[in-house]
Amino acid sequence: MTDVGDYGNFTYVATSEGHVYLLESYKPKKRVRVAKPWREENLRAFVKIGIGEKYVAVIYSFVRPSGDERRGLCVYTKNLIKLACKRLSYTPKDVNVIGNTVYIREFHTKRVRAYTVDALCSESTILQKLQLVNFLNPLLYLPLDS
Repeated sequence: MTDVGDYGNFTYVATSEGHVYLLESYKPKKRVRVAKPWREENLRAFVKIGIGEKYVAVIYSFVRPSGDERRGLCVYTKNLIKLACKRLSYTPKDVNVIGNTVYIREFHTKRVRAYTVDALCSESTILQKLQLVNFLNPLLYLPLDS
């Protein structure tokens, strides 16, 4: 377990395996996988939860002994329905959700970055559309008659 947060009768539990559990009145209700750590040993496995009125934000950072790092941010509804995920170019330390904004404090510089949930969702939708176009693009060049 790397973090625990409460909001009303909901409790959120994050694990070093990249899972977040939702408990309602201390009874398990749902589990989601935020990110997958590497299969081999992780030097650091960090998953932290920020809980707001409408949204739950989860930051993660998994570091290999070689120094490679996998880090990101995911935003969910209160019932852990995924809205968006984003890779981060910096190591996150803390996360907080206030209204429609997710605030992340960087580990090394202590700088605070802000992301609106709407912008994260738009970015995620654009990426999904680009992936679909890239998938369909080769089909556009297939001959229609053989």
